Amino acid sequence: MTGEEAKRIWSWYHNGGFEAVAGWLRTRDVSAFNPQAIPPMTDYKQKLIYVGMSNAESFIYHLIEKQEAPFNVDVICGPWHEIIRQMGQTAPDNIRMRLVQPALHHALKEAGWVDKGLCMSPKYTSKRHIFVRPELASLPKAKLREMVEPEARGNVVALKN
Repeated sequence: MTGEEAKRIWSWYHNGGFEAVAGWLRTRDVSAFNPQAIPPMTDYKQKLIYVGMSNAESFIYHLIEKQEAPFNVDVICGPWHEIIRQMGQTAPDNIRMRLVQPALHHALKEAGWVDKGLCMSPKYTSKRHIFVRPELASLPKAKLREMVEPEARGNVVALKN
């Protein structure tokens, strides 16, 4: 905003603008407002998230968004080095060496995937660190652990509904 624009808006505020804004706010129905609700995703918010990422995070986020391998699944679990190795095979040369576990986890969270932590079940007592798409986030950890085990291939676990 230019200095002249700032003067005009402050002049408007001091000549009835504060009262106009307060009056407009008093007429708004805010009975359904939930301050704990997750803020809506907008194009602008999406751009801010994307711009704030490292090259590695952006690359991973892009794969997740397009549901390209290894993110063409609903459930993914660690250890993570095999997933990073797979992504490194398709990554541009300038970011191949910077694909690390924290970048992977950050990109998954920014894309809306839910970190379920270490999961086990009565049948599979070894723990696996699991991330799921938001649609499956309500499933119990034991159920997720049992769902992914039959699909386990080495250290990468993937399930597509």
